[in-house]
Amino acid sequence: MSSTATPIYFNGKFYAGGMNGVHRVSDRLIREVDALLAAMPPERRPPARLLIPARRQWQPALRAIELVEQVDGDTRRWERLVLPARAADGVLVNLANLAPIRHRRKILLIHDAQFLFPDSSYPWRQRVGYRLLVPRMARSSAAVLTVSAYSRQMLDLLGVVDRRITEVLHNGVDHILDGESDRDALSRLGLTAGRYVLLFGSPRRIRTTMSCSRPLPIARWRRCSWWWSARIAQRSTRPV
Repeated sequence: MSSTATPIYFNGKFYAGGMNGVHRVSDRLIREVDALLAAMPPERRPPARLLIPARRQWQPALRAIELVEQVDGDTRRWERLVLPARAADGVLVNLANLAPIRHRRKILLIHDAQFLFPDSSYPWRQRVGYRLLVPRMARSSAAVLTVSAYSRQMLDLLGVVDRRITEVLHNGVDHILDGESDRDALSRLGLTAGRYVLLFGSPRRIRTTMSCSRPLPIARWRRCSWWWSARIAQRSTRPV
């Protein structure tokens, strides 16, 4: 392990929660980085640590990244106050939407801008908290990532973070290859090849899969808060 390389710390607070889309992506990215580090000569490998809650629901199998348990690592207080000190000498990688504002040398991955919309599936308390904190987290980060050009545009138009300092890191579909193919699925479910639609995703209201389950009148898409429309109109002239 290189003694001169800057340490890398991964915020693993999300392992205290169950599996969802954000957590799946975050975990996959950590495991892919671990594979890249494991392939490096040990003397060139930067020190890397996953700070993970002692009270957790799951964890990854890692080869090169050191797993370091954190007492109270599942709490917001730990993320806000303790984590910046734990990662003070290195780069802090936050892959699940949230990061401590006090740590400046950090990377933040914001998965989408749905928390800004009143018709999202986020509970109202979470929406309010995200609206207050995520812009500050983004602006205090050394680098901000998001998962699509659309999210990058909306985060900019709605005032979260300037698109000129945001990079796109597209989601992958690699995890589908982790499972074995079920060749008897069609017959077991009574389906005919070429006569069905297969959707991957959640039925939550923020997902476009909802539009496939029932017809949506055009008027539904025209309903938009004048406030959000005004914000978008004011900022839409900014350069890409």
